[in-house]
Amino acid sequence: MHAFPVKRVYCGNGYDEEGPFLTLDRIDVTPTIRERVRPLNCHVSLRRMKARYCVGRYDLDTFKDESCPLRAKLTGPDDVCPDCFRAIGFNPAFYNARDRISDKQLRYNRLPHVVYLAWFGPGILKVGISSRPRAMHRLLGQGARAAAIIAEASNAEAARAIEAKAVKHPGIRETVRTAQKIAGFEVPMVWPDAVREMMAMAAQLEAMVPGLTITPAMNLEGYYGDCAIDPFFANLTDSKPLELEGTCVGLAGAVMIGRSNARGWVVDTHALTGHLIELRLTNPPEPA
Repeated sequence: MHAFPVKRVYCGNGYDEEGPFLTLDRIDVTPTIRERVRPLNCHVSLRRMKARYCVGRYDLDTFKDESCPLRAKLTGPDDVCPDCFRAIGFNPAFYNARDRISDKQLRYNRLPHVVYLAWFGPGILKVGISSRPRAMHRLLGQGARAAAIIAEASNAEAARAIEAKAVKHPGIRETVRTAQKIAGFEVPMVWPDAVREMMAMAAQLEAMVPGLTITPAMNLEGYYGDCAIDPFFANLTDSKPLELEGTCVGLAGAVMIGRSNARGWVVDTHALTGHLIELRLTNPPEPA
């Protein structure tokens, strides 16, 4: 049993060799303690508070995340305080901000990059880029259900040039909202059909962008647990107060899926980011 009587700051979620986890900051002690907890197949009781705090920073050189040293309270929509924003030094739209790129990002951008094609459900395909070392982390963090690398590039600028051509295809998205990912999970993945759809799109992109190097499709659903969503599942994302109760059966990117007795629920955990939360995990689940 993992009981957390002290409120934690919800800082996000991720994946490692042990599976999906939630990142929480305990700011009632000095120094702040950053924790990873694993909700999959646990009974989850969670309640969101109104107060929000900075979720900390990420080091582009070491690929490690850290708690905010200031424990800064947030009053606006951003998830990080100005100090952590400067420390991160990353602008995802670097190609539109060449005169405002940090030294850290310049070093990161020089790493080998890949262009990927990600599948989130029938008809929901996107193209994106990532540094080669972080490609799998990027795909799992987005909750992609299947993916294929379609190009290798020597740096971020070269990868972005390929991506910019690929997203001109009418069937390709540059972004997929979490609500669209949730809708995608309502349709079970039939692996041969998903592969055919991805490879057909890859072939069309190859005609638009000669020189692509398309790898075999990867099935990523096994990383997430049980992510089958019935259309009648309750979407709790916009609930006020936001409270969860039940067994967490799936965690795909920001999409958490649970069941409480016969009732299913789903939530976009972005709605928790930066908030103080009260959390209790019990493993195995408490009897119904």
